[in-house]
Amino acid sequence: MATTQNETLVVDKVENVGFATMTSTLDEVPATSTQTRPAAVDGGCQGWMVVAASFVVNVLIYGITFTYGIIVPSLVDHFRCGRSLVGGIGSLMIGLSWISGTRVSLCRRTFVVNQMS
Repeated sequence: MATTQNETLVVDKVENVGFATMTSTLDEVPATSTQTRPAAVDGGCQGWMVVAASFVVNVLIYGITFTYGIIVPSLVDHFRCGRSLVGGIGSLMIGLSWISGTRVSLCRRTFVVNQMS
């Protein structure tokens, strides 16, 4: 579709969702075409707290899991056992974190949480 210089984007205020529609000339631009932002549902602060908490939890869980090899020598010295036993504990830790996803998925299907869509 070819566009001319007189076409402009106008915010669709009927649904107030921010979608843009094309008008054919500048003369057809409605007088109420100012763009307004919808207010934040929770005021903004609670959403950022969830983001920060999720970041900290992921850093702790995946940081310990994926850097486990760095602390293996100190664990071998501390518990006076072989590297294979300490390595098996690390493998068990990673395996349990991946298998827990299936349990969480089953709980999600069983117990309905607030649907966002």
